[in-house]
Amino acid sequence: MARQFSDPLKISRALELHVQGSKLSVIRDRIKGIDGTPSLRTLSGWLNKFRRVDSENIDADKPIEWRHIGFNGLPWDSSSYLATLNSSGVLPSLRRARWWWRIHITAPDLSESEVISIADDCVLLEHMELLTINLSSSYPVTWENIWKRVSVGGGGDSVGDIRLEESYAVCRFDHEQMLPGWIGSDGIVSITRSSSGVTVICPDKEIPSDAPVSRGWIGYRLAKSRDNIQSAGKMVVSSWDSIYLFCPPTNLS
Repeated sequence: MARQFSDPLKISRALELHVQGSKLSVIRDRIKGIDGTPSLRTLSGWLNKFRRVDSENIDADKPIEWRHIGFNGLPWDSSSYLATLNSSGVLPSLRRARWWWRIHITAPDLSESEVISIADDCVLLEHMELLTINLSSSYPVTWENIWKRVSVGGGGDSVGDIRLEESYAVCRFDHEQMLPGWIGSDGIVSITRSSSGVTVICPDKEIPSDAPVSRGWIGYRLAKSRDNIQSAGKMVVSSWDSIYLFCPPTNLS
């Protein structure tokens, strides 16, 4: 049986949702993986631990308000940058917004996606400290690694995330179907066979207009493996030497 507090990413997200007033069932729907975890019993145990944290320490996980600007480590000139990063329209927590600004000031050449990624890791580590949860020594997110990413502009000799030029489609076929020729050989083509059928991700430029596929997906070549990529609403495909993230048109944040 897995340890009760063995999923730092889900615990961190659950804490933020709890502080923002979400109910138990809503939190589970938002964070559960394709394997159905965590169970309601496990999540209830997490919430009991959350409630023992002093409110002064977790109020920063409430959505940021206009009145917070100018205080709490967020000067007035941070407002335009925070608005730029908040393209989803969903207000970030005060804690998350502070990290966005701190990272941007420390390394202004980092891309917006890298700032958001590093801030996510910072929020996670702060949450683990608040909850007195000791992370495994093999867990990849550490303050030392975060500082390396910030101080060298995102990871030493690696490059940042690169948006692929092509627009992609996600296609599903039955096992007995022959794959059509329009799948092509340009760009990234992923063919995944499972018990439910065959899933193909490929550039959508050659696909006939009447083909029953999901079009307009955006592809990224990621600089490195990401433990904070949520499976819900996104698709991650690995090749021999790269990792690609595909987002549907309505979920580009």
